[in-house]
Parts: sequence; structure tokens; C-alpha cells
Amino acid sequence: MELFHELGCDDVSVDSVVRLGKKPEDDQAKPRPLLLRMALEEQKNKVLRQSKNLRMKYPVEPNRLFMHQDLTPNQREARRRLVSELKQRQSNGESNLTIVNGKIVQRKSRDAVVIVQGSPH
Repeated sequence: MELFHELGCDDVSVDSVVRLGKKPEDDQAKPRPLLLRMALEEQKNKVLRQSKNLRMKYPVEPNRLFMHQDLTPNQREARRRLVSELKQRQSNGESNLTIVNGKIVQRKSRDAVVIVQGSPH
């Protein structure tokens, strides 16, 4: 709940929390992930949108935190292949690429534009 408070998601309710994987015998092993089941899809989306703030607050080990949507094994494999292809294309000199809706696409460049509304007086 403290993390949700830091994210500004105090109104999110969690139905269940499950620790994934077997408990490691080694104390130096990385921590096991948590699976959080939210009450509503909108709450999940809100937490995932705000989760970028955790990456900025805890950027390095041992406190590095991140959140992502739970994927099926097929989705994870497809994502892994896309990330591999993206890295290969970037190492070949292509730049400004990202993954959107299961495809690698060129990011749109945005010009700096200022819109002023109303009267200047």
C-alpha cells in the first residue's frame, strides 16, 4: 500500500497478492515477484501508467522496482522475439524505434510547438 501511495494510487483496491516461484535457499538470490490482482481493469491501467515513477525513484540495485502486466507464455515469447529484433536493428544503425501493438515502428518526431489561447491583454 505504501508503493501505491507513492504512485498516487491510493484509491486502488487489490483483491489478492501472490508471491511467485519457489523460495530460494540462498539469501543473496533476487527477490521473487509478486502477482497483484486488482479489482478493476481501470485500476490496473492506472497503476501501470504511474509505475514509471518507481523506475525513477529506485533506478539501481538492490532497490530497483518495476511493474508490468502479466502476460501468457505465448505473449512473453512474442515480446521476447520483438525485443531481440529491436536490439538487432538498433545495433545495425537504425534509431528512433519502439514497439507498439506487437510491431516495431519508427517513432514520430514531434516539433516544439506552443499554442496560446485567449487575448494577449
